[in-house]
Amino acid sequence: MKTTKYILNGNFINIDGIVSENVIFKPITIIMGSAVAIFGILILMCVLPCAIMIDNGRYIKLQYYLHIKERRKYRTLYHVLKPLSVTQRETKQLILLLSTN
Repeated sequence: MKTTKYILNGNFINIDGIVSENVIFKPITIIMGSAVAIFGILILMCVLPCAIMIDNGRYIKLQYYLHIKERRKYRTLYHVLKPLSVTQRETKQLILLLSTN
């Protein structure tokens, strides 16, 4: 969830640096800052679901590759041990014995 965490926890703008101390420009900067903030919230509401979908896609891809890695390990053990054992049950027992961490 790298992208989602960055969007939710990121410190994008320092608000104190934007508001002017000048009496004339202070109300104008507050009004314009509010308009920009509303626009930014709308953009964020559109970007956040996309970031969540991208992160979920990465997670699913990672789980797929971990599953393939596990299956490849079992397949290799099966092909190595099959000629050595007599029955399929013995082969499965040897695979479970060798594959435990």
